[in-house]
Amino acid sequence: MYRKSNGNTFTGKTELAKSFLVFTGSGHYTSASKKDWKFIQKVQGNSRVYFSNYIGQLHLFKKPLGIDYFRVICKELDDHHTESLHPAIENGYEGEITRLFPKVNQNMIAQYKKFIDYLDKNYHLRSQQPIEIANYIDDIGPYLVVKTGLKKSVIPELPKLYLAPNKWREITWSINNNFTGPYPKNEKNIHYSWGDFNIKTLINSKEDEGMILFLISKFIIIQESWMDRASCDSLKYFIDLVTKHNQKPTNI
Repeated sequence: MYRKSNGNTFTGKTELAKSFLVFTGSGHYTSASKKDWKFIQKVQGNSRVYFSNYIGQLHLFKKPLGIDYFRVICKELDDHHTESLHPAIENGYEGEITRLFPKVNQNMIAQYKKFIDYLDKNYHLRSQQPIEIANYIDDIGPYLVVKTGLKKSVIPELPKLYLAPNKWREITWSINNNFTGPYPKNEKNIHYSWGDFNIKTLINSKEDEGMILFLISKFIIIQESWMDRASCDSLKYFIDLVTKHNQKPTNI
């Protein structure tokens, strides 16, 4: 089963060469613009069934995927129109923790605020002015794409679209596609991994590094929400590593 930041889940399979996806959850979603899927029916309450318009075995992905899948997502995003600025830009970066995980503990809200203050002091997070904006989804990554036979497609239900700095797209893709961490304390003192990806290729300034650290924190909050862990232990550990021990995933 695959989860998205809006709380909805989906799964799928192939039967008699026909592939389908089943979505559950009442979170807000945007229908994909491409005609790759046909909505069939609602089943078992609010579950929604979509059949692929292509023949072949269905492949669902986690990570990592090639850059061609990222381009498929970007092409889909460019087909939509929205005038809604991303909440982090419109309402403040510190508000992301409660937006993405409403049940988070109150003490973590205060700690996350201090983390954003740290990013602002050291990387000018709040004062960054995007040169170019584009349609954006918090979930840009392998979960948004599938392959039916040889056809690469975006899933038929997308989380809410916002306008955000264009560079957020590739950073978010790189995080969701390659990043793991923070790891529990270990003898080798390894805290993060990017696999074969070199995150430094996306860092051209201090501001870029701060944005990456913020988007990683957002990635971790989404994971904590999926696990329903209100204490946000992984997020707390990540913040401590970055702010107190200078152990940053941008340094490896």
